Amino acid sequence: MLKVLVVIAAIALTAFMVVGQSEQAERTAQQGMLLERLEALNTPQVSLLVDEWREAYPSPSAERLTELRVLVQRVSADPRLAEQYTASARQRKFDALGVESPFGSVKASPGIGPVSQ
Repeated sequence: MLKVLVVIAAIALTAFMVVGQSEQAERTAQQGMLLERLEALNTPQVSLLVDEWREAYPSPSAERLTELRVLVQRVSADPRLAEQYTASARQRKFDALGVESPFGSVKASPGIGPVSQ
């Protein structure tokens, strides 16, 4: 009986892992399409934002993908906004706060969330 339970647990764990990998692959593909839409705007700041996003989030979570959708809408409406969402702009804002972390330096990432993510 114990062997049957262990086998069932192993099969269930394997199935969950396969489903999780499939979902991650789909999110990564969706992110790629959204970043291509941004890149089509063909401005230096948008290209910088896209490059930083790809580097910071190679495998996006569902929350990051939602954030990227909002970001694409905002930047598509006004490409000049791209600069404020870059990691370098967010890092400047964080540095301007004059707060030091007791855990070392904090590196900002691109996005629309708070500066001190």
